[in-house]
Amino acid sequence: MSEPFPDIRIKNFRLDLNENKARFESPFTRQRQVISLGAGTADRWEGVITTPELYPADVKTMFNFVVKVGLYGQFTIEHPDYGGPESGEFLGAVAGTGQSGISLVCDGFTPNIVVAREGDYFQVRNEFKRLTANANSNGTGVVTFNFRPALRVSPAHTDPVDLVTPLLLCELLTIPSEDTDELGTQAFTLAFQEVLSGV
Repeated sequence: MSEPFPDIRIKNFRLDLNENKARFESPFTRQRQVISLGAGTADRWEGVITTPELYPADVKTMFNFVVKVGLYGQFTIEHPDYGGPESGEFLGAVAGTGQSGISLVCDGFTPNIVVAREGDYFQVRNEFKRLTANANSNGTGVVTFNFRPALRVSPAHTDPVDLVTPLLLCELLTIPSEDTDELGTQAFTLAFQEVLSGV
């Protein structure tokens, strides 16, 4: 069970893509080889959430949140700087079964438009993705999304694809702590990583 991130202003939201790769170098030629372990399915989002100095009521809310979640407990959060695609499209569905990798065919969109642009986000199942190319629909509203990181689980036919309020499923890496000043204010800095299990 995951907790939603509370309605608290975020000062800084850092998001990193930690790619699960190994690098090898030949001792003879010094040629480098980079291998993507698990075909990219173990790549994950990591980052840090920082709040501004919060007043006592919001400190209470935030501390209650981190106590409920606990170390390695799960929570969901929307990217605070993302408001959905310019197209206004908000929901489609997976078209077909057995899809994997870094592309996904979906339908249910307005025909012949740019559904979403490179850099936009979407969610399928509990997986949070960032587009690596513009996604254009064809004459029947079918679109292929290209993205990172790779799909970890093949979604089912007609699974929803959320373009407007994609949620990142995370686990908290910061020990719950309250450290207020003489005015009862506190800024919080919370490290997190994407949950890879239970998708």
